[in-house]
Amino acid sequence: MTQMGNNSNGRRGLAEVIEEIESLESEKKQTSEKIKGVYATASAEGLDVAALKQIVKDRRADMDKTAELRVTVARYRKELGALGDTPLGEWASAYIATERSITKRGTPKALTE
Repeated sequence: MTQMGNNSNGRRGLAEVIEEIESLESEKKQTSEKIKGVYATASAEGLDVAALKQIVKDRRADMDKTAELRVTVARYRKELGALGDTPLGEWASAYIATERSITKRGTPKALTE
């Protein structure tokens, strides 16, 4: 059975570990609230919060793995688009067409100012 205090090997006791976890959980909650506040402010300033979150997610990700994943997803969408008259094929074709349309429009003016 695990002891509640320090054990004979000099390791921290169970209570210390739990207290540290609780402290970190509290810090995590406070940080999360601060992040929500930053997103709320950004939204009030007219920024697209979903786009901001995607950029943060992309920056956190491994660039090589992300690039590989995007290539694979694009290939899968193209293959699904070949299913033509099925609901899945129609969705994939519409998705690809929308993506191309957005790409052709270029960078929104607000981002180039």
